Amino acid sequence: MTGLTFGRLTVISYAGVNNRCALWDCICSCGENKKAMGANLRNGSVKSCGCLHLDLSIARLKEQATHSMSKSPEYYSYNHMLGRCGTKTNTSYHNYGGRGIRVCKRWLDSFENFFADMGLKPSPKHSIDRIENDGDYTPSNCRWATKKDQSNNRRSNVRLTHKGKTQTIAQWADELKMSRVAIAKRIRNGWATEKALETPIRMSKLK
Repeated sequence: MTGLTFGRLTVISYAGVNNRCALWDCICSCGENKKAMGANLRNGSVKSCGCLHLDLSIARLKEQATHSMSKSPEYYSYNHMLGRCGTKTNTSYHNYGGRGIRVCKRWLDSFENFFADMGLKPSPKHSIDRIENDGDYTPSNCRWATKKDQSNNRRSNVRLTHKGKTQTIAQWADELKMSRVAIAKRIRNGWATEKALETPIRMSKLK
């Protein structure tokens, strides 16, 4: 039997007899040594040093963990992310996969990796958002964000830089307690950014 392989075990030499059964020294694919009876090797009851059973147990636990979250909001977000980027029939594909947005290999490999990186959604109002709008779905470029956060991250937003800080009109309006409509109208009318943001609304005459 020397040189034969059974499962993960390869027979390397004869090891004597135990209770009238031939024993064989084997090397497992994981590198561990194991003695096994020839009959057990041939009938398939012994296939490894024990590592196969451990690996199968871990795989079952992972499968159960995934299944237990199959109806979770995080799994819902994960599946929709995959659909937007990889399914041409998806109604949102043209805005994602159609313009080159991809999901990183780590997340494509498993939901477990995605969940380990992103964690639980902070609230039902949060959904997955890419920080850099033209970037891929990766751990470093994604966050859980509210619709308000995401609206500030749209490609179409006008961003104003004032005193070394760049924000959308909506963000400046929130920070300065001003009307975003008024600020936008000032910018459309050709006001300089500094004047548009520093002139109190009650003193301005918007035309």
